[in-house]
Amino acid sequence: MSTERNLEIDVFRGLGILLVIMGHTAGLPAEVHRYVYSFHMPAFFFLSGYLFQIDKVRRSRRSFINGKFHRLIIPAWCMGAVCGLAFVVKLLLHRITLTAFLGLAWGTAVGFPRADGNFLSTPLWFLFCLFSLETAAAGLARFIGKAMVPVLMVIGVAGIVGSSHLPFVPFDLDIATSAAFFFAMGHIVRGQRWFDFHENGSLTRRVILLFSVAVVWAVLTYRSGDALNMSDSVFGSSPLKLTLDVAAALAGTLMLAHLSVALPDARFLRWLGTHTLPILGFNYLVNTTVVHALDTAHANHWLLSFVIQAALLAAIAWAVDRTGRVGDLINGRRRQVHPAKPVAFPQA
Repeated sequence: MSTERNLEIDVFRGLGILLVIMGHTAGLPAEVHRYVYSFHMPAFFFLSGYLFQIDKVRRSRRSFINGKFHRLIIPAWCMGAVCGLAFVVKLLLHRITLTAFLGLAWGTAVGFPRADGNFLSTPLWFLFCLFSLETAAAGLARFIGKAMVPVLMVIGVAGIVGSSHLPFVPFDLDIATSAAFFFAMGHIVRGQRWFDFHENGSLTRRVILLFSVAVVWAVLTYRSGDALNMSDSVFGSSPLKLTLDVAAALAGTLMLAHLSVALPDARFLRWLGTHTLPILGFNYLVNTTVVHALDTAHANHWLLSFVIQAALLAAIAWAVDRTGRVGDLINGRRRQVHPAKPVAFPQA
């Protein structure tokens, strides 16, 4: 596999993180919310499976899991701690009880996926869930190799069907069961070479493919009805609805992938795609602040709110990127430790 970075994948992530911001924007019309939620989180799990390398994992499973811990959990804890500073102030001012504070701290530390159980850091559930999923995939790959994929498919189907009955499990193991389906689908697509993130064929062909997949996604989402919500374990309430939800999620993911390839050079989207962690982690904090400010100014329109939030979160990600060691921790980067150069003493 080439070690050259695929820029189209960064665009895919950049588009995906914008959809996350939009999906969380207060006042978003119900129809827009439904179409965004139909695929925006499944798309990230699909991409993770697409990029999962069984051979690399089997060579060094411990190194892989350790790397994922530093890439996903350490940033989640760091950003959760930052988001918790306002709650520390509330505790000191006696605006929140110690019991409530400790409950929110626990929820933040283990990725509780709903806003009433963490320090305004709900979107971080994805990082905990992805860590659990990739750790499980690494364990399966170590012992059964490529048979990991059908096993994950079975777990995923069972997780989707039974999602509404699963209680919360720390590190979002409950959500990871349904996410396993999209993770496995991503790995299958990569392995069968059904799609790759490169420009293939003429512009006309790419536009036709993009349009065709977009129409399929729109029809499936329209027929599905209520929005899919992975963090709340909300899938279809009937076999038909469940099938439509899953099919719409896959079609929307493929649409986003075709769009990421078809777009002209998009440096801003590529940059967003390499700085998704701080945007994800501080999304709710910025959302709450912007909504309060726009309410005060009597100008709280969802589209204006979305644009301001996207701009502020990009600015925060840019600033975090320049804070040295802290920025590395939040972005999940591990600094390379270089051996000290020997000191050259002058000859006598």
